[in-house]
Amino acid sequence: PEQSGGGREKDRKEILVHNLGTALMKSRTHQANLPFWMTAGMGYYAEHMVFDRCSIYYLDFEAYYRENPDAKVDARKGGTLGPQESWPRILRKLCKDDKRVSLEKTLDAQIITLSPNESGYIFALNYFMVSTDERRKKYQEFITSIRGNVKPTKDLLLKTMGYGDDASFEKDWYDWMMSSKFK
Repeated sequence: PEQSGGGREKDRKEILVHNLGTALMKSRTHQANLPFWMTAGMGYYAEHMVFDRCSIYYLDFEAYYRENPDAKVDARKGGTLGPQESWPRILRKLCKDDKRVSLEKTLDAQIITLSPNESGYIFALNYFMVSTDERRKKYQEFITSIRGNVKPTKDLLLKTMGYGDDASFEKDWYDWMMSSKFK
């Protein structure tokens, strides 16, 4: 680990694995302009599979402008979902406490406004979509559609994954998050 200028520890291994997961997703779809949820989510998933944890970095512009008007933008570590904690355990608790991030909000997440909880749900969404052989096959169909220059929309995702609406997708997604299969 290396110390950043602000005194926070920075582990390059997790960042490297996250970036590799992101790059693999981009190369698999043959597109550079994928939605943030796909690239970041696959990066988080790769981190989880390799290290059994995920680092959360998001840009806190509000604090940046308030506290450091002359400083450079800094990536700040998230609060609720920390890099040393088990994401599935924490996300299960958030889900149980009804602190859920909807499918639509997860798909619309942007790095500029990303919260730690949204980071977690982006991870959980990508993990859910590759959690079984059947889901992996459907997600591959989704990726194949994108490779054919089809825009990766929520409607395409729902259709490809076999769902008619957000509610039925979210029910299965949240049920899976509450199960012992989410680990």
